[in-house]
Amino acid sequence: ACGLEFDFTAVANRITISYVFGSEEYLEFVDTEFNDVFGFLVTGPNPLGGNYTNLNIATIPVNVPVTINSINDVLNSSFYVDNPPPTNLTRIEYDGYTVVLTASLDIIPCETYHFKLAIADGSDLNLDSGVFLEEASFEASLQCQDVTLVLGEDGTGSVTPEELIASDLDACNFSFTVSQADFVCSDEGENVVTVTADDGMGTVLTCEAIVLVVVPEDILTIDFGPECRTVYPGYGPSACTTLTANVSGGNGPYTYLWSTGETTQSINVCPAVSTDYTVTATDANGCVEVSGTIHVEAVDVHCGNNGDKVLICHIPPGNPDNAYSICISPSAVPAHLAHGCFLGDCAETADPCAGESPFIIHHDVIDPDENGAEVLIWPNPGSNEINIELPFITEGKVTIELMTPEGVQLSLLSLKEGIRKTTLPDLYLRPDGLYYVLIRDQTGQQWVHKWLKSN
Repeated sequence: ACGLEFDFTAVANRITISYVFGSEEYLEFVDTEFNDVFGFLVTGPNPLGGNYTNLNIATIPVNVPVTINSINDVLNSSFYVDNPPPTNLTRIEYDGYTVVLTASLDIIPCETYHFKLAIADGSDLNLDSGVFLEEASFEASLQCQDVTLVLGEDGTGSVTPEELIASDLDACNFSFTVSQADFVCSDEGENVVTVTADDGMGTVLTCEAIVLVVVPEDILTIDFGPECRTVYPGYGPSACTTLTANVSGGNGPYTYLWSTGETTQSINVCPAVSTDYTVTATDANGCVEVSGTIHVEAVDVHCGNNGDKVLICHIPPGNPDNAYSICISPSAVPAHLAHGCFLGDCAETADPCAGESPFIIHHDVIDPDENGAEVLIWPNPGSNEINIELPFITEGKVTIELMTPEGVQLSLLSLKEGIRKTTLPDLYLRPDGLYYVLIRDQTGQQWVHKWLKSN
């Protein structure tokens, strides 16, 4: 037998050596007891735990020792090169040899290992075998592993060289560094990083790894108040609402992007129709959160002939069962609201977002005058007659017309002076359906009221 032994300490987590095994035993003594053998035997700490003890790394897959019986023109022939005499295709005497093979082993950086190269005759002393080592092929290298990094609740996280090369570096007196150790939400996905080992004496090794950054949910939270709110187009003070995104978690400052395209923390919205809004918040580390839907219900309260008055539900103090809708000037609205009235039609609800039941309407008032004077008609719906109460005592010509929705006049009643209440009788002959009542005073002011006939 012939052997060479030495100890080594590597600034790496893997060693390799390239070699060729040749023998004069080929091919005559294949599958006989004259099976010359060799080995590269390693003793030292195993990164997976425990120790290697004379572990032979001179093998081919899977863990097959390299011998003339295991590699030849029949068995594992892809690793074999025939070199028969007398022509010998190369300038070596051996009648056969292997292709260039590579032995490798994972080790722990900075630990000491014992390495033994040995070769021996099998059964007799005749016919030599040999191992050729590739020049400078006994080397150490860094092997990185890919890792998955789940960020913490604050949207940050980090990796260490130990994690990326899967080794304990406590025994090392040289430096390991990572091209990027700290990660935030904006690094979500795959990040290629480089680990560098430097022994301070000119040996520098590197390897690359992929750090897959995973961003957990709910790093940021957005509080925007009620999920539903109501605006009233047609009444300026209540036609708009302010939406504010209050963000917590992560690391400020925060940026904002509303579904409207605005980028401030608060926005003022005045939708003409019911609209949904969202906001996306981003913190200083790129952590992103999208709010839930903020629903703004738009209740159009325009009314009057020119649409310049405001529709409200008038609730008589102490008599909510007698609620009725009126159309009044904007200046008269605050006083009504202060008495418990609400914007919009009584047939709707005081708070559309709350899903409240509408009021029971006994009669409607359309187009009161600038002082809030109201024209009342009832019952509505009705079957036989319409009772009408004016907000004034007639002093000149006042007419009351009953019309179809198409504007066809069905009847005309002229009132004498001194009248405030009157009745349109004998309507039982009219077919069921919708009608309009038009009241016009001596000044030309008029009130229009819908009346539904129903038996």
